[in-house]
Amino acid sequence: MAYVAAATDAGTRKQVNEDSCCIKVAQTSLGEVVMALVCDGVGGLSAGNLASATVVNRFSQWFDGELPMLMEGMVNAGAFDFQTVKAVWSALLQAQNDLIFTHGTVVGQRLGTTFTAIICCGGRYLIGHVGDCRAYRIGKDSFEQLTEDQTKVARMLANGEITAEEAKSMPRNVILQSVGTQRVLAPVFYEGECSDDDLLVICCDGAYHRVENEGIRRMFQKADFMDEASLDATCREIIQLDLSLGEKDNLTVVCFCTASAPEGEAFVAGEMASAAAAAVSADEDEMPTMVESDEDDMPTMVESDEDGADEDEMPTMVESDEDDMPTMVESDEADTDEDEMPTMVESDEDDMPTMVESDEDDMPTMVESDEDEMPTMVESDEADADEDEMPTMVESD
Repeated sequence: MAYVAAATDAGTRKQVNEDSCCIKVAQTSLGEVVMALVCDGVGGLSAGNLASATVVNRFSQWFDGELPMLMEGMVNAGAFDFQTVKAVWSALLQAQNDLIFTHGTVVGQRLGTTFTAIICCGGRYLIGHVGDCRAYRIGKDSFEQLTEDQTKVARMLANGEITAEEAKSMPRNVILQSVGTQRVLAPVFYEGECSDDDLLVICCDGAYHRVENEGIRRMFQKADFMDEASLDATCREIIQLDLSLGEKDNLTVVCFCTASAPEGEAFVAGEMASAAAAAVSADEDEMPTMVESDEDDMPTMVESDEDGADEDEMPTMVESDEDDMPTMVESDEADTDEDEMPTMVESDEDDMPTMVESDEDDMPTMVESDEDEMPTMVESDEADADEDEMPTMVESD
């Protein structure tokens, strides 16, 4: 069974938590399937909130409604097909990118979200990654960062242009891409193996900025990976330590550990039994109405240097003040080959997740769970979402 936990906090600077997160668990004939994801909104005020919640909501819907159909073919083949999931996630991200980018163009507001998601089954995992959240694999005696930050400072460090010490003093919020802020989206995928003794963790940049990787490693290795109360407490301790060190940004930590099912326990065959959903539901009948950011929160757009990036690299960057959210700017059409433009996947009406304005009360709020129940989320206000469309979510004891 999976042991999962998560915590999120708006931080000290933001009125709204622009992070969204989700954890899903399903029992199948091929074993337990776990999906966790974190999206960190870009755009300021409600814009980043809506972008991140829209992507999380769409992937939550996919897990509940579309993965079961894929699983039928996988069960017949006798193995979980990560390559199929990778192709589907690529299409979903392109569709979300197109949706959010088009909406931003219509309302004259740039918005988007980072995206880091893990799906795990049968001792293997697949990670989809856009932006600067981080995924880790942590053992009692091991620690590995599984993703690479898609930021200007990370690229300069990888290219040997700066030292690790110099990187610490550089602005961290200059990201190379996010979902919805440019026409071209190039998600990165990672695959690997994990054991029952491994903890898989996703942190947004606010959660690892102050404590750094060493703090993440030290605090989680003290936890009991097969005790949800211990994992939940550790997630919250990391956030509180970050805040005590002066972190102002939104903070989100999500983690899970998989373990073999108890002897004699049978998996559900041919169908999915899912739990632990954390998503913001949207009203299908409404198009998103965006609230414009205050002038101080608007991104400062700059053109990317033609000589500063290889043709294969992410073509866009935006410099912004340290207190501003990282944002993106679209490259000029002349700088991008037409053949390199991704083919956007059209979604029908049922697949088009919409975005709605939400205040601080609409953000998913993590609640503690005991060992017998998966952590779930507090429902959004009834006035902001149709009751029939909201995922069934209850507070744990």
